[in-house]
Amino acid sequence: MNRAGIYSLLIPAAALLAYANSLSGPFIFDDLPWIEANPHIRHLWPLWNTLQPPQGAAATGRPVVCLTLALNYAVSGLAPWSYHVANLAIHAFAALVLFGIVRRTLQGPRLHDRFGTQANGLAAAVAVCWAVHPLQTESVTYIIQRTESLMGLFLLLTLYCVIRGHHSPRRSRWYAAAVICCALGMGSKEGMVIAPIIVLLYDRIFLADSWAELWKQRSALWLAGLQPAQILDRSGSDAGRLACSGNGMGVGKCRASGIFGRVVFSNFGADFKRSADSGHGGRPANVFTAGRRGDADGNSRLEWPIDVEPAL
Repeated sequence: MNRAGIYSLLIPAAALLAYANSLSGPFIFDDLPWIEANPHIRHLWPLWNTLQPPQGAAATGRPVVCLTLALNYAVSGLAPWSYHVANLAIHAFAALVLFGIVRRTLQGPRLHDRFGTQANGLAAAVAVCWAVHPLQTESVTYIIQRTESLMGLFLLLTLYCVIRGHHSPRRSRWYAAAVICCALGMGSKEGMVIAPIIVLLYDRIFLADSWAELWKQRSALWLAGLQPAQILDRSGSDAGRLACSGNGMGVGKCRASGIFGRVVFSNFGADFKRSADSGHGGRPANVFTAGRRGDADGNSRLEWPIDVEPAL
């Protein structure tokens, strides 16, 4: 077995050792309305009813989470052990995907000369540290917080599929998988709305040499992949307000993603024009060009790239 295979066994083993004592934990806090008092998870058919959140829940969607809870109920009823096993499995799988992302990033053309020979060990170290870090405790041991871990898993899978697609002769299959994973993440938690922007920035930094090249190679992917975020972010329907529901945190994410998207795409347009005008396809300016500049009164103010002002 090669080193990558060995690390692929060690990473979930580390996660299991860290969280094995959580498997006997009871239902607590929001587990009670989402599991014990939720009639929708007690059957798998009709499917539409299974995907509904419990009555009175703050969230207005998260059908993927509801489906996983129904599958757990089919396995163990109201015994918490299978729910904890599922949470741990989701977390361990996410750590493996992170290992793959870091490994392929370090072996990519941008970083290969510096880190290529140590890519497996460094990626494994990152994945293990992430898997056993105390900040992950709540999303693993608190059952209903699988909303966070599922969203994180699908975000990582979306990114991984884009990376694999870039280097694969069968790009369309990997890109289709990326869009599916992105949509599943949207159905897990509202924060997934930022995933297309994260993947877009990774694409520009580590895969494409310019925004123009990125658009030429993957315009279809981004038009299709960004569509679920646009639906969640802008739709006026109840389902569309998913990204702006709950205790108000979703609204902040909604607005922040809109601002960040405008900044990114404004820079994309400017870079595309600069590349076309120069005629030599020069390396584009960094997206993060915001800086602080003093005004006439001596006060510091934030200057946004190419005069894009935030509209909160």
